[in-house]
Amino acid sequence: MRVSLVIGALALGLAPTTVRADEPPVAAYIATGTVLATVALDSLTAEASYLTLDNANGYGHGRFALHPTLPLVYLSALGGVDVFDLSTRRKAGAVSLPTGSTVGAARLALSSDGSRLFVLYEDVLFMIDTSDMRIADSAGFFARAVDMVLSHDGVNAWVVDEIGSLYQFTVDEVLEFDFDVAVPRDAVALAISADDSRLLVALRERRAVDIFDRSTRYLGSIVLGGIPSGIAFAPSGHDAYVGVQSSEFVGVDQIDTGAMMIQDQFPLPFVVGDIAVAPDGRLFLPPAYSNSSCGVAVLDPSQGQITGTIALPNAIDVHFGAPQPVPSPTPTRTPITAPAAACAYLSHYNTNTVSVIDVATRTVLGVIPVNRALSLSPASDPTSLFVSSGFALTPLDLGASTALDPQPVLAGEVGWLQPVPGTGNAVGVVGGYGSSCNFLTEFDLGAGLQTNLLGPAPRLLGINIEPQARFGYGLDYRGNRVEVVAWPSLEPLGEISTGGYKPQAITFHPTRPRAYVVGSPQVDGEPDASWADRPGAITVIDTEAQAVVGEVGTGNTPLDPAVSPDGATLYVANANSASVTVFDTESDTVRKTIPLGSAPISVAFAPDGSVAFVSGQPIAVIDTATDTAIDSIPIHEWAQDIRILEVPGGCVAPTQGPLPTPTPTFPEFTACTGDCNGNGNVTIDELMRSVSVSIGASGGWICPSMRACPGTQCNSALRAGVRNALRGCTSMNPVPTVTLS
Repeated sequence: MRVSLVIGALALGLAPTTVRADEPPVAAYIATGTVLATVALDSLTAEASYLTLDNANGYGHGRFALHPTLPLVYLSALGGVDVFDLSTRRKAGAVSLPTGSTVGAARLALSSDGSRLFVLYEDVLFMIDTSDMRIADSAGFFARAVDMVLSHDGVNAWVVDEIGSLYQFTVDEVLEFDFDVAVPRDAVALAISADDSRLLVALRERRAVDIFDRSTRYLGSIVLGGIPSGIAFAPSGHDAYVGVQSSEFVGVDQIDTGAMMIQDQFPLPFVVGDIAVAPDGRLFLPPAYSNSSCGVAVLDPSQGQITGTIALPNAIDVHFGAPQPVPSPTPTRTPITAPAAACAYLSHYNTNTVSVIDVATRTVLGVIPVNRALSLSPASDPTSLFVSSGFALTPLDLGASTALDPQPVLAGEVGWLQPVPGTGNAVGVVGGYGSSCNFLTEFDLGAGLQTNLLGPAPRLLGINIEPQARFGYGLDYRGNRVEVVAWPSLEPLGEISTGGYKPQAITFHPTRPRAYVVGSPQVDGEPDASWADRPGAITVIDTEAQAVVGEVGTGNTPLDPAVSPDGATLYVANANSASVTVFDTESDTVRKTIPLGSAPISVAFAPDGSVAFVSGQPIAVIDTATDTAIDSIPIHEWAQDIRILEVPGGCVAPTQGPLPTPTPTFPEFTACTGDCNGNGNVTIDELMRSVSVSIGASGGWICPSMRACPGTQCNSALRAGVRNALRGCTSMNPVPTVTLS
């Protein structure tokens, strides 16, 4: 038996693949649960992407099926199936299934003519008439069904359940049960050959594949090199591929179902989930575990190696079909007639909104609904603002205070966006907070589209480009360092240590070669969350020498630094000491500490520098001439980010819905431990955020009430959060208040 060598590292990109001119074009469709991407087979680059997350209920999709002739995709949803039209990028229909299930469908398949959709849901197989999306028939099983396959001629369907029954159905106007045969109780997957003559059942505990013919007559077994996972046949013939894992081998077995033997083995650096075989014979391999591979690996059996990877972490399902034309987004923006005015925009992650505030009158005009609003990034067009919103980038039309269609983002969830000076673009890390599967990504904010996947960025929270656009600075939260690269080549230039401080954010002086990094301390031997109860620091970096030239203390948990327009002053929001540090950039000294009445998260100066807004609950207004809090603006929820822009036409009140009631109001704010949005209730989602904050995996901004989690007392705080979730917020934890002068 020959064992082929597969490279251990997955390379972004692919060596060119020859496609015959007489072959119809084929694209790979890959679903991640929130994004459906179409990928060109010759270059392995994403040609289009569609946001399939249903914002109404917050649930995404994983399993899907492609219509063979129409631009329709059928996506698994909780309690049913959604129909998505690729030509309009819109949901085109849905069917609810009487399942009572709390998970999505295990498998979907379409008949060869697309007239019938088969959906395997827990212990029921549904047959749906796609002409009107009604349930034509269904069949129930005695136990949870594991997998389903449909013959290519559309005559038969097979289902295997977890107690060892393999069912065969004849498919016509109804699901006609033929018979069932006994198989071992450890079946995990099914596959059918292209000529429908071989049916495979992968068996977990036996580490084998049982082989049946079309009539479900047992033909024999093949012992595998490990525990099987995904399984699929080659486009023609009787060779098949099985993902396997054991203590000695992880990879893919190529089996000959005619000779009943393993023909080849391909070692891999990760455990395979499903296997999808392209028409040209290459294998598309989503990982079984999202953190084991940062995308879908593509293995060419003829070369015996991985020839590329598609940067789509959390990929679940892969299918192949004809590429569809992609309508270009052409948003219509409101004409501008009124004079410009300073307007503040604040993102609220927990309530899925962006607040609009008139800076001159300090009045909240309303909110714009934006799903999972996090980071705000201005565009070169002064009437546009872009919001990183989960797995999408959502453009705002500031002339009408409305959100336009969100643009899906590949490779994961969008983090903090930062402008690329002089380009109108923004750059950010896409993936997860501090994840090993982060990807550095550049966005064209003129079109609102992801333009360039620059490469992996493990551990980085984000990257910032200094004003002259020569250097980029990436923050390594776990490594207590700043990574310096040349921009835009990304050539590594070195690392700058931030000492004992975890870098949280960075900003730059507008005219001098200075960068300011704020961070919180990490004490060896103590939990990650121990930084929450200790003062942080400003690390001053000379961006010409790429060296630290100063370090000055701040309050507890400094989260966001901002430099005044004239460059003379740096404000730092200290979340866990409810204050703002005022730093003189000429002398590199702290000039003053401004007390506030709630935990501040971010800071923004007005364009003329006269005032600064500090996002907390409420918003604090600071007179920059005296470095004094002079006013407060009640707001309905903590804001994660804030931008103050000079907007042509002035500040426009949103028309979508009533203005949220500011709750609680300043300065009587109290927070129930674990209550992230201050509404008096603790949800399961908020408990998960509290855990993430307490272990240091996420910043305090995702649940500001956990700022009272001092070091080793985090376990007590988490227990209090669980108690408040079960019993309600009867015990409140007051936050120190101050009187504004």
